[in-house]
Amino acid sequence: MGLDKNGKLLIFDWELLLSHIKNKGLVLRSSYLACHPSDVSNKSLTKKSDLFAFANLIPQILLERYEGVKFSDKNQAKIAKICITTSNIDVIQNKVLGLLSSKL
Repeated sequence: MGLDKNGKLLIFDWELLLSHIKNKGLVLRSSYLACHPSDVSNKSLTKKSDLFAFANLIPQILLERYEGVKFSDKNQAKIAKICITTSNIDVIQNKVLGLLSSKL
C-alpha cells in the first residue's frame, strides 16, 4: 500500500509480474488470482483483471492469506462472474463480502 502525491491510497499488486509482446502475441505472467480467466484465454489485459485481483484480495485480508486463497480457489468461478457483470468496485466488494459472510 502507498500514497500518491495527492494523498490518495494506492494498493500495489506485484502478482501480475509481467505482460509483454513476444512473437507478436501477448504473454501474461501472473498469479491465477490476479488475472481474470477471460483475459488469460483472450491473451489480453483489461479492467476485469484489476477488479478480479481486488476481489481476490478481500478474502486474503479478512481471512488471512492461506485461508483467503483457499476461499478464492473454491469460489473462483463466482468471483470471475461478479467481475464480468459489474465494474462498480462497491458492488464487487459487497458481493464478495456476501460470499464471505459464512466465514466471518
